Amino acid sequence: MAKKIRFPLKLADGTQARSLEELKEHFDLASVLEHYSSGKLLTWLQDRYIESEAQAVAALDKEKPDFQKNLCAIFGVEYVSEEDLEAIQLRQERLAKLRMITDEDEYLQNIDRVAFDQEELADLLDEGITTIYLCGNRFLVPISQKGVTYIGINSPAVHLSGTFPEDMSELGITCKDCAVDNWPAKTNTASVKRPPMYEKITPPSPPPTSQYEKVTPPPPPIPSQSYHTRYIAEVAEMLYKKGSK
Repeated sequence: MAKKIRFPLKLADGTQARSLEELKEHFDLASVLEHYSSGKLLTWLQDRYIESEAQAVAALDKEKPDFQKNLCAIFGVEYVSEEDLEAIQLRQERLAKLRMITDEDEYLQNIDRVAFDQEELADLLDEGITTIYLCGNRFLVPISQKGVTYIGINSPAVHLSGTFPEDMSELGITCKDCAVDNWPAKTNTASVKRPPMYEKITPPSPPPTSQYEKVTPPPPPIPSQSYHTRYIAEVAEMLYKKGSK
């Protein structure tokens, strides 16, 4: 008797499932639904004498709203709705896009907080996310959204949009690894500590006297005698000498 050829079930990741263990390990709902609709799933189970699962699959009612959930339960896998499948697929696509730019674990682990464009940034702000990773060319950051930290993945350009307060620290907005083109350079004068207006100023003490030499003032100049005074003195001296003879 010729040996029966048992075909495998091809799954989305490329696996050719030949055993129940392989089917459960690589299970994906879209592929299994296709094999159910074509009848291959039931034949695959019956050819391998996997009777409990084959009987459960044969008893399924495709028209019931919980049909897909019941199909997953037969193989002991968690049911994921079509919406969840789309979300998972979208997340995988976003991860692949981010990996083309960086392989940093911090960014990959926070893929759900990464904005690739302005629309995604708006969605994250609407969700109340306070730490947002920016990966794109340019973003408009609203000043009205206080207490948000923006972290650039590829050094994106950032433009602050809105009316600036006198003190930017009141907003609690932080931009890391971003090229902000209009961050206010004005310093808040209210936060600058100034000395009291009428502060007593003590003059410096004079240096020690030992540092200076004692200077004696010069004597006053002798007044010069006039010509008349000298003439009288000379005549008096001549008369004195003559009388002494």
